[in-house]
Amino acid sequence: TSVSSSLNWLIACTTFVTLGHLRPEKRRRIAYETLDIYAPIAQRLGMNLMRCELEDLGFHVLHPIRYRVLADAVRKARGNRKEIVSQITSSILNRMEQEGLSADIQGREKNLYSLYKKMVSKQLSFSEVMDVYAFRIIVDDVDACYRML
Repeated sequence: TSVSSSLNWLIACTTFVTLGHLRPEKRRRIAYETLDIYAPIAQRLGMNLMRCELEDLGFHVLHPIRYRVLADAVRKARGNRKEIVSQITSSILNRMEQEGLSADIQGREKNLYSLYKKMVSKQLSFSEVMDVYAFRIIVDDVDACYRML
């Protein structure tokens, strides 16, 4: 059932967090498995929050210094993240009302591992990464989609 699957994921996450007592090579192996197998499965199952959590945990185990430096940079740059996402969502909603449109808006900040992957793949510094937030705007039809642009 989906409940037992969710519980298994939670148990796996808890186990992952408490891996400090394992040998470093075993922690790294589990971290690689988490990034290569379990996080993609979570994404395919629509468990995006779980995917982000697993990715960040794996990133933390594999690259603890990079994780800490990036986490500090994000904390300093973003300020009150929930407030920023809320302000952007509110701004989008106001603009939609002006245009007579309705939609479902979902906003989030990108997780550390996705920021790290982007920085590595595009050879960017943190200050060059512009899309630290992601928004999904779901409308009823194609016309509304183009009008939202």
